[in-house]
Order: sequence, then C-alpha cells, then structure tokens
Amino acid sequence: MVPSSMVLSAEEPGRCVAQNDGFVLPQVLPYHVNTLFLGQSPRADTTELWQTRLWATPYGNWEHRLANADSSGFQADTFGVMAGFHRRWNKYLTWGWGAGGSWISANGDGHSGGKSIDGFKTAFDAALEVTDWRLLVAAGYGHNSQAIRRYDYFGQFGGGNSADQWGVRAELQIKLGAGLFEMEPFAGLDCMTFSEKGYTEHHISGTGHPQSFGKFSENSFASTLGVRYRWRQTGQFAVWRPELSAAWLHEYGSDRVFRSSQLDPFPTLYTFPAGRQPRDHLLASAGIVGHLGSTMDVFVRYAADIAGDDTSHGILCGTYWKF
Repeated sequence: MVPSSMVLSAEEPGRCVAQNDGFVLPQVLPYHVNTLFLGQSPRADTTELWQTRLWATPYGNWEHRLANADSSGFQADTFGVMAGFHRRWNKYLTWGWGAGGSWISANGDGHSGGKSIDGFKTAFDAALEVTDWRLLVAAGYGHNSQAIRRYDYFGQFGGGNSADQWGVRAELQIKLGAGLFEMEPFAGLDCMTFSEKGYTEHHISGTGHPQSFGKFSENSFASTLGVRYRWRQTGQFAVWRPELSAAWLHEYGSDRVFRSSQLDPFPTLYTFPAGRQPRDHLLASAGIVGHLGSTMDVFVRYAADIAGDDTSHGILCGTYWKF
C-alpha cells in the first residue's frame, strides 16, 4: 500500500507569491519519504498561479538483497506508473488524488522461490503551507494479486492469493533560505497495515506434497528524518531546479514487510519467505525539474536505498500539466 517509501511530487502545491522567489517543494503523494522522489518541482517564480495540475509518472526499481543468518537473499524488479491531479483550495491548502499500478517480480537466491505481484493502488493527499513550513498528509489503499512459487528438495509448488494494504503518512517540512538556494529539513511518520489471504498450493513437479498457508497480517511504523538542498539555474528554454536529498529511515514495527520502491508515490507492500527487512535505511536521491513555461513541468530523478546487504536503485521521470 502506501508507505511511504522515498517517493515524489512535483511542484509546490501552495500559492506562489512575487515577494518570495524561493522555491519549495511539496510532496504530494507522501509515503515513505516520498518527498525525496516524486518529481518535486520547487516554487517557480510568479507564473505558478495554477488552479489545477495533472500529473503522470512511470518509474522502475531494482533491489538486491544478500542472504545472511536472518534472511534469505533475493532480487526484486519493479515497474510502475501513477497519474492524478491536484487542486488548489485556497492560498494555504492544496488537495489531490492519484491512482496507478506496479508490477513486481521477486526471485529468491538458488531457486528458493519467488513471487509475481500485480498491485493496484489509490491515495488522497493534502498540503497545508504557510510562509516557513508545510504539512503534508496522505491516506491510501492498495490491492495485490500474487502468484507464488516455492521449491524444496522434493519438488516445485505453486499458488496464488491476494493482499490488501492501508496506510497514512504525515510529513512536516521547514523552509530555510530564499532566492536561488534553499535548504529544507523534514520529518515524517508512516503507519501501515498489510494483510495476505490464506491459500493452498498446487503440485508442479517432484514427489513432495503441497501445503496450505493461513492468513498473515503485519503492521509497520516508520519514521524519516532528512534534508533537501535545491538551487535554480536559468537556461535558454527552461528554468531548471536541481535537488539533492538524504534521509534516515527507521522501522519500529514489523521487519517482514518490504516496499516495492523508494520512488513509488504509493509503494506496493509485500512479504518474502524467510525475508527480513533491515530496520535502518539510508535514503539518497538526486534529480532535476524543468519548468517549460507556465503550463508544463518535466522531471527526472534517481534514488538509492542502502541498508546493510540490501541495496535498491530506482529511476523516475514524469510531467505536470497546469492550468
């Protein structure tokens, strides 16, 4: 479902005013440090007087986890796309909605098993902004359809089930600096719940016997603490806003829930047999937003999630249409 995993929004949802030429970046689909990733487009001068903004973003993520004493290793590849809109309510409040899907292929080391996941999700978000700070909140739901493979010494088995996820996220951002440069400390909290349905395997090959598995539920509570740094460069065809971000994520709840991508505006949650997620992560990203006039923004972003023997890399790009 949500969470919040390092995600992306582009462009400031609040009203831009002429006397504040600094740029701030909201994160519209906040979930798991999303603000680090969603094509966030900082405040763009006095032309950003849009009332409605449409957005779309495809993304990809590649994760590799080495086996250790507490967890089996696996490789997970994710492709996803989301789209939605934002609407300005007044000069302080912006709200929006987004929906999309992600497709995950996760395979264990040594042919130990794997999962193929089709995830579909939707989320509502809102941003409250004043001069020096911004509060972002979001709530969402996701549904996964899972095909599961298991191998042991006696054969190969298959099965399938579904899973549901719910979550809420809040993030507070403090805006420091003005003009061409801006530093933005932020702190966030994710609360998620994940529930898999029970299922019975079917026999594929070998002499072993299929097994049955019951319903499985987990709760996740994660905090993020980080900072962003942005600056502005004026080019011949656009105003460019490069950005660097770094954050520390700590998981207080379950360590069995994995997230599809730190770039996903609404991460797909899943579990993996004998898998354990590290509780502390270093999240880092670098990206750039281009303001192509007053009606269109484009963005591209790279993000990395480093947690011991687990490394994840993602790339995201997208566009915003404003009117």
